[in-house]
Amino acid sequence: MSTPRSPQRQREHIEHWSIGPAVMGTIVGWAEDLDVSGGVSPFKRPELGKWLTRRADEFDVLYVWRLDRLTRRSRHFAELVDWCNEREKVVVSTSESLDLSTPMGKMFARIIAAFAEGELDTIQARSLDASRRLREEGAWFGGVEPFGYRFAGRGTDRNRSDFSRTLGREGPGRTQVVRASKADVAPNRRSSST
Repeated sequence: MSTPRSPQRQREHIEHWSIGPAVMGTIVGWAEDLDVSGGVSPFKRPELGKWLTRRADEFDVLYVWRLDRLTRRSRHFAELVDWCNEREKVVVSTSESLDLSTPMGKMFARIIAAFAEGELDTIQARSLDASRRLREEGAWFGGVEPFGYRFAGRGTDRNRSDFSRTLGREGPGRTQVVRASKADVAPNRRSSST
Protein backbone atom coordinates (compact mmCIF):
# COMPACT_ATOMS: atom_id res chain seq x y z
CA MET A 1 0.00 0.00 0.00
CA SER A 2 1.40 3.40 -0.91
CA THR A 3 1.55 6.07 1.75
CA PRO A 4 -0.32 9.31 1.00
CA ARG A 5 2.15 12.17 1.15
CA SER A 6 0.65 14.93 -0.95
CA PRO A 7 -1.95 17.17 0.67
CA GLN A 8 -4.59 15.87 -1.75
CA ARG A 9 -3.87 12.22 -0.89
CA GLN A 10 -3.93 13.05 2.83
CA ARG A 11 -7.26 14.79 2.37
CA GLU A 12 -8.69 11.77 0.52
CA HIS A 13 -7.49 9.48 3.32
CA ILE A 14 -9.16 11.64 5.99
CA GLU A 15 -12.38 11.91 3.96
CA HIS A 16 -12.53 8.14 3.46
CA TRP A 17 -12.04 7.49 7.16
CA SER A 18 -14.27 10.24 8.57
CA ILE A 19 -17.33 9.70 6.39
CA GLY A 20 -17.07 5.90 6.36
CA PRO A 21 -19.78 3.68 7.87
CA ALA A 22 -17.91 3.26 11.18
CA VAL A 23 -17.80 7.01 11.83
CA MET A 24 -20.38 8.66 9.56
CA GLY A 25 -18.99 12.12 10.32
CA THR A 26 -19.42 15.39 8.50
CA ILE A 27 -16.38 17.39 7.48
CA VAL A 28 -17.05 21.08 8.18
CA GLY A 29 -13.74 22.49 6.93
CA TRP A 30 -10.06 22.04 6.23
CA ALA A 31 -6.81 23.52 7.46
CA GLU A 32 -3.79 23.01 5.23
CA ASP A 33 -0.68 24.71 6.53
CA LEU A 34 1.79 23.89 3.79
CA ASP A 35 5.44 24.91 4.20
CA VAL A 36 5.00 25.63 7.91
CA SER A 37 7.60 24.13 10.23
CA GLY A 38 6.51 21.26 12.44
CA GLY A 39 8.03 23.22 15.32
CA VAL A 40 5.32 25.90 15.09
CA SER A 41 2.51 25.64 17.64
CA PRO A 42 -0.83 24.49 16.17
CA PHE A 43 -2.37 27.65 17.63
CA LYS A 44 0.04 29.83 15.63
CA ARG A 45 -0.35 28.09 12.28
CA PRO A 46 -2.09 30.26 9.67
CA GLU A 47 -4.97 27.88 8.88
CA LEU A 48 -5.24 25.54 11.86
CA GLY A 49 -4.78 28.44 14.26
CA LYS A 50 -7.98 30.06 12.93
CA TRP A 51 -9.97 26.88 13.62
CA LEU A 52 -8.56 26.58 17.13
CA THR A 53 -8.92 30.22 18.12
CA ARG A 54 -11.89 31.58 16.17
CA ARG A 55 -13.93 28.64 14.92
CA ALA A 56 -13.64 26.12 17.74
CA ASP A 57 -17.40 25.91 18.21
CA GLU A 58 -17.83 24.63 14.64
CA PHE A 59 -16.28 21.18 15.12
CA ASP A 60 -16.10 18.27 17.58
CA VAL A 61 -13.32 16.15 16.09
CA LEU A 62 -9.98 17.22 14.70
CA TYR A 63 -8.98 14.65 12.08
CA VAL A 64 -5.37 14.48 10.98
CA TRP A 65 -3.62 12.15 8.60
CA ARG A 66 -0.77 11.69 11.12
CA LEU A 67 -0.14 13.28 14.48
CA ASP A 68 3.12 14.82 13.32
CA ARG A 69 1.07 16.89 10.85
CA LEU A 70 -0.24 18.81 13.88
CA THR A 71 3.09 19.49 15.52
CA ARG A 72 6.50 18.01 16.13
CA ARG A 73 6.89 19.44 19.61
CA SER A 74 5.73 17.41 22.63
CA ARG A 75 4.91 20.60 24.53
CA HIS A 76 2.68 21.88 21.71
CA PHE A 77 1.03 18.49 21.42
CA ALA A 78 0.29 18.44 25.18
CA GLU A 79 -1.15 21.98 24.95
CA LEU A 80 -3.40 20.92 22.07
CA VAL A 81 -4.60 17.79 23.89
CA ASP A 82 -5.36 19.85 27.02
CA TRP A 83 -7.19 22.41 24.89
CA CYS A 84 -9.27 19.64 23.29
CA ASN A 85 -10.05 18.05 26.67
CA GLU A 86 -11.22 21.38 28.11
CA ARG A 87 -13.58 21.85 25.13
CA GLU A 88 -14.66 18.20 24.84
CA LYS A 89 -13.05 17.80 21.43
CA VAL A 90 -11.23 14.75 20.12
CA VAL A 91 -8.12 14.40 17.98
CA VAL A 92 -8.14 11.42 15.61
CA SER A 93 -5.18 10.30 13.52
CA THR A 94 -6.63 8.40 10.58
CA SER A 95 -3.46 6.71 9.30
CA GLU A 96 -2.30 5.68 12.78
CA SER A 97 -5.82 4.67 13.87
CA LEU A 98 -5.51 6.68 17.07
CA ASP A 99 -8.48 8.14 18.86
CA LEU A 100 -7.36 10.42 21.68
CA SER A 101 -10.67 10.01 23.47
CA THR A 102 -9.41 6.66 24.79
CA PRO A 103 -6.66 6.12 27.41
CA MET A 104 -4.65 3.87 25.04
CA GLY A 105 -5.03 6.38 22.22
CA LYS A 106 -3.66 9.14 24.46
CA MET A 107 -0.74 6.98 25.58
CA PHE A 108 0.29 6.02 22.05
CA ALA A 109 -0.20 9.58 20.84
CA ARG A 110 2.23 10.89 23.48
CA ILE A 111 4.80 8.31 22.44
CA ILE A 112 4.39 9.28 18.77
CA ALA A 113 4.66 12.98 19.68
CA ALA A 114 7.95 12.31 21.47
CA PHE A 115 9.33 10.51 18.40
CA ALA A 116 8.12 13.33 16.13
CA GLU A 117 9.98 15.84 18.27
CA GLY A 118 13.11 13.71 18.11
CA GLU A 119 12.79 13.60 14.33
CA LEU A 120 12.42 17.40 14.15
CA ASP A 121 15.49 17.87 16.35
CA THR A 122 17.46 15.53 14.08
CA ILE A 123 16.36 17.40 10.95
CA GLN A 124 17.33 20.74 12.51
CA ALA A 125 20.71 19.40 13.66
CA ARG A 126 21.48 18.08 10.15
CA SER A 127 20.49 21.39 8.60
CA LEU A 128 22.62 23.41 11.03
CA ASP A 129 25.55 21.07 10.49
CA ALA A 130 25.28 21.41 6.71
CA SER A 131 25.10 25.21 6.98
CA ARG A 132 28.11 25.28 9.31
CA ARG A 133 30.11 23.04 6.97
CA LEU A 134 29.30 25.17 3.93
CA ARG A 135 30.20 28.33 5.85
CA GLU A 136 33.55 26.81 6.89
CA GLU A 137 34.24 25.91 3.25
CA GLY A 138 33.44 29.49 2.24
CA ALA A 139 30.51 28.34 0.13
CA TRP A 140 27.28 30.23 -0.27
CA PHE A 141 24.38 27.91 0.53
CA GLY A 142 21.45 29.68 -1.03
CA GLY A 143 19.43 32.82 -1.39
CA VAL A 144 20.33 36.14 -2.98
CA GLU A 145 24.00 36.66 -3.78
CA PRO A 146 25.39 38.89 -1.01
CA PHE A 147 27.37 42.02 -1.87
CA GLY A 148 30.98 41.21 -2.54
CA TYR A 149 30.31 37.64 -3.59
CA ARG A 150 29.45 35.99 -6.84
CA PHE A 151 28.27 32.51 -7.52
CA ALA A 152 31.12 30.36 -8.75
CA GLY A 153 29.99 26.79 -8.35
CA ARG A 154 29.66 26.33 -4.62
CA GLY A 155 32.59 28.56 -3.70
CA THR A 156 33.17 32.28 -3.49
CA ASP A 157 35.29 34.78 -5.33
CA ARG A 158 37.99 35.52 -2.71
CA ASN A 159 38.79 38.91 -4.28
CA ARG A 160 35.21 40.08 -3.78
CA SER A 161 34.67 38.43 -0.41
CA ASP A 162 37.89 39.93 0.98
CA PHE A 163 36.76 43.34 -0.23
CA SER A 164 33.36 42.86 1.46
CA ARG A 165 34.96 41.87 4.75
CA THR A 166 37.23 44.94 4.57
CA LEU A 167 34.17 47.12 4.02
CA GLY A 168 32.49 45.52 7.01
CA ARG A 169 35.47 46.19 9.29
CA GLU A 170 36.36 49.68 8.10
CA GLY A 171 32.77 50.73 7.58
CA PRO A 172 32.73 53.46 4.90
CA GLY A 173 29.36 54.97 4.11
CA ARG A 174 27.12 53.70 1.37
CA THR A 175 27.95 56.65 -0.90
CA GLN A 176 31.67 55.91 -0.67
CA VAL A 177 31.06 52.27 -1.54
CA VAL A 178 28.98 53.20 -4.60
CA ARG A 179 31.58 55.72 -5.79
CA ALA A 180 34.41 53.20 -5.33
CA SER A 181 32.44 50.56 -7.20
CA LYS A 182 31.69 52.90 -10.12
CA ALA A 183 35.34 53.97 -10.30
CA ASP A 184 36.38 50.31 -10.57
CA VAL A 185 38.40 50.68 -7.39
CA ALA A 186 36.28 47.92 -5.95
CA PRO A 187 36.04 44.61 -7.76
CA ASN A 188 32.72 44.29 -9.53
CA ARG A 189 31.22 42.56 -12.52
CA ARG A 190 32.46 45.29 -14.87
CA SER A 191 36.02 45.37 -13.53
CA SER A 192 38.80 43.64 -15.32
CA SER A 193 39.93 42.01 -12.05
CA THR A 194 36.96 39.60 -11.94
